[in-house]
Amino acid sequence: MEEEVESILLLIDELKSEDHNIRLHSINSLEQIAEAIGEERTREELIPYINELLEDDNEEVLLALAAKLGELSNYLGGPHHMNALLTPLNTLASNEEQVVRDKAVESINSIAAKVPLEVMQEELLGVVKALATSDWYSARIAGCALVRVPFERIGDKELLRLFKELVKDDTPMVRRAAAAQMGAMIQISGSKELKSLIEGLSSDEHDSVRQMTLESALSVYKTEEELLWLAKKYSVDKSWRVRYTFLEHFREVLGPVENAQELVSYVVNLLSDSEPEVRSIMLDKLEVLASKVSNQVIVTQILPALEKLAKDPSHYVKLSLMTALCQISYTFGSDMAIVRALPMINQLIRDESFEVRMSFAENMRVFNEAIGPEKVITFSVPLITQMMNDSQWRVRLKVVEYLPQLAELLGSDKFTEHLGTSVMKWIEDPVFAIRESVLDSLKQVSGLFGENWLKQRLLPQIQILVTNPVFSKRMTALRALFKLGEILPREEVVSALQTLSQDSVPNIRFNVAKCVKHLKELLYNDKRVIESLQSIKEDPDSDVRFFVQETLNTLGK
Repeated sequence: MEEEVESILLLIDELKSEDHNIRLHSINSLEQIAEAIGEERTREELIPYINELLEDDNEEVLLALAAKLGELSNYLGGPHHMNALLTPLNTLASNEEQVVRDKAVESINSIAAKVPLEVMQEELLGVVKALATSDWYSARIAGCALVRVPFERIGDKELLRLFKELVKDDTPMVRRAAAAQMGAMIQISGSKELKSLIEGLSSDEHDSVRQMTLESALSVYKTEEELLWLAKKYSVDKSWRVRYTFLEHFREVLGPVENAQELVSYVVNLLSDSEPEVRSIMLDKLEVLASKVSNQVIVTQILPALEKLAKDPSHYVKLSLMTALCQISYTFGSDMAIVRALPMINQLIRDESFEVRMSFAENMRVFNEAIGPEKVITFSVPLITQMMNDSQWRVRLKVVEYLPQLAELLGSDKFTEHLGTSVMKWIEDPVFAIRESVLDSLKQVSGLFGENWLKQRLLPQIQILVTNPVFSKRMTALRALFKLGEILPREEVVSALQTLSQDSVPNIRFNVAKCVKHLKELLYNDKRVIESLQSIKEDPDSDVRFFVQETLNTLGK
């Protein structure tokens, strides 16, 4: 017990240590101190003691105080005593450092949600009003964020009046803070006058205020007329950052809008914006517009704007363009997609940035579905074959991952005729991840076309690879058996494993053992497999011996 008391006393002493790390440790232990000394001493001794720490100029210390003071509300003896925390939190809420101020505001709001109404009216309202009318802009910023909770609880009209004054404050940082709270205040108060102030804030001379106003406006603007006005206003904003922020919310803005024809000219202008970031994000959001206008509008007004971007100097823009072309291809119609979109895709697929090239592989499913199976064979299959010769392995990998979907689109006969031979060649890709992905894709394709398709196409290739002089190709044959052995003819699997078990490379031999273990349900009682493993049980290579013995134990031999 004495040790515990000494420990608490030490923590209290450390609150004023010259070493800020020690002070931090002690501040983070305030709950432990409060629990030990009791509710009355916490109110009458610990809180006043903490007040003396507020002159500290270390940001970390003040931030920790702002956070812990909110948590101390549980150690004061009930909601009626929470006002004891308001004095130090009031000071911290006026701090010039935003992180300290925000944390103090968070703590005050948590207290405001719990104190009785009489405490709020007698104590808390005074704190909020004092901050909102302070000569210091940092305090008024805090006031903006503190008005909402007490207003929601007691509906004090004076708070609403103060908030309207903060919206018109001379300091842009205060107006920005008010704009951030505007949406919530309008929803709580239902004030039409407050809602009318949005228009003024959306024309504020400072772009950060306009940015924040947009987010609040979206929480209260619900009609098509209001949203279209907002879209037109922000799409021509003089700041590219504001235009970019608007486009980040483009889907949200257009959600309730049934017909966005009025915005087409604005979108076309954004597609030729001076900033590549804006052009890029507009392309990313183009699918949203496509669902709100007619196909004719897309073809006559949007497509010409896209054609100008095919040679854009920014690879981010070209990346977004490739994605957009695929995503909205369904709106063109099959013939127009071939005549107008495909030339752009052909150009982009040769771009020096592999990310642009890869984007087609990631999105070609939508494009292929839009143009239909017949045109896929004529126009997309050559592109797929071309991409499988790409020097960047990630591009090839994306193509391979798409194969099952392509097989489903084309059907067995067309897929086999136009890609069957090529796919079997891709099993031999120099990159392991691609070889593995081809095998995984073939397993999925066999689920569509049946096991006989796989046997007819894959077995001849495995037989060639088993005896190939190149080690990596024999290993590929082994991986094919490992992944697909359960759906291949047992006789062929056993024959290949017998051959590979006598391979000159130890890596092949011990992987045969691992493959047999994996296929134990298929090969459990096959004497030929057991004999092959027994023949290398005393192999000179220790790894081979280990894996062979492990497999024989698994098989019970």
